[in-house]
Amino acid sequence: MTRASTLAISLLLGACGGGEPSLDGRCGDGIQQEREGCDDGNTQPGDGCSAFCVPEAEEGSVFEASHPLHEHLTPYDSAEPFSDTEEYGSFRIKCAFSHLNFDDPLVFPGEPGAAHLHTYFGNVAVDHATDGDSIHRAEGSTCQGGPLNLTGYWVPTMLRPQYERAGEGYVRDAAGDPIPTGEWKVIYPVDSFLLDEDGVALRDEAGQPIFNDNLGPDIYYKRIIDVQVEPPPAGLRMIAGAAGATPIDPQRPRVMRWNCHDALIRGERDDRDQPTIPRCLPHEGGEVPDRLHLGLFFPPCWDGENLDTPDHHSHMAYIEYDEASDTFGCPASHPVVLPQVSYQIYYPVTAETVGPWGDTRDWRLASDHYEVGEDAPGGASAHGDWMMAWNPEVSATWTQLCLMERRHCANGDLGNGFRMSSERPGWTAAEAAALTPAPHAP
Repeated sequence: MTRASTLAISLLLGACGGGEPSLDGRCGDGIQQEREGCDDGNTQPGDGCSAFCVPEAEEGSVFEASHPLHEHLTPYDSAEPFSDTEEYGSFRIKCAFSHLNFDDPLVFPGEPGAAHLHTYFGNVAVDHATDGDSIHRAEGSTCQGGPLNLTGYWVPTMLRPQYERAGEGYVRDAAGDPIPTGEWKVIYPVDSFLLDEDGVALRDEAGQPIFNDNLGPDIYYKRIIDVQVEPPPAGLRMIAGAAGATPIDPQRPRVMRWNCHDALIRGERDDRDQPTIPRCLPHEGGEVPDRLHLGLFFPPCWDGENLDTPDHHSHMAYIEYDEASDTFGCPASHPVVLPQVSYQIYYPVTAETVGPWGDTRDWRLASDHYEVGEDAPGGASAHGDWMMAWNPEVSATWTQLCLMERRHCANGDLGNGFRMSSERPGWTAAEAAALTPAPHAP
């Protein structure tokens, strides 16, 4: 058995045999191993105490070459822990656009076409019928690791009005404004992969898609306070943000924020965080387009009991400041600290995507159910859904080695000499246009 697989097995929180993960407290093997503060079920020395348990897979460790999912791991020179105690660990994966639909298995389970248009990353099969069992049966994922991370990540789709055309130009009204047709153009996120002129991912000598450098959707899992962090429990689901928010009643920046992100880091763009979509301008002729950036942050505090609640929010909470101790922490009602999930999504700002206005002033989310205009920019309703489907051994590994041991693990680095490999891209924009019906009017 390799050092990596031995360590991974020791990290499994309560290897108590088959069956579903237990959420009823610690499951043990009757032995408190050396350097353990509890009987957590681990068969190897080392403290892995947890508020819940994960059964060990029958196939053994995924870090063993004989495991059927081992092919989705690649040897890697993992990051070293850092000594600065003011720094906490993080784990980042690259994802690609997966698909679009009018479903939402959290808000409208079993109701096809009942939701506003959603853009998905990760799990390639999420739709109205997806539940805690079926999500694990998907064919793959557009995030690093493939079947090791079948988690569903989705947000409302970015839209821009279509306008009446006159040759190469636009038909305008008496005031000189372009005239909307009532139809909508989907603005696809910047892809994580290098694409050829046909929108097909380029691949390296090993056949792996080649990632753009710092482009495309990034998914972060972070430790944001200096306490024990537990891996996300199996079956957890949650929503960050409020679909009913408006520019008059905006969301707080700890939940979501927009800015114009200068892809070339020229320092010429206004990158201040805003609760609505700012006016981003294209920079033509550069190596890559400027981007509109959405940062979306999920609550990291769990009540320790409910994997979901009717509003998909109440079982989770954000950290709070305690004046007496001058520290941040989870509220007593939500005592279990989980990794904070965040989505960092980028939309290309080009002459084609901005249309006749020349900037992003008319962009909106499919969930913006208010009239977008000069005094009411789009994007106020930004929110996202997250549906847990990590391989439990892998999530236990990055939680311990990256977050608890203070590593910045990028590019799917698991901190143990492996990283999660690149996976297949999702639809190209051309495929998506052919496979997805025209967006509902917001």
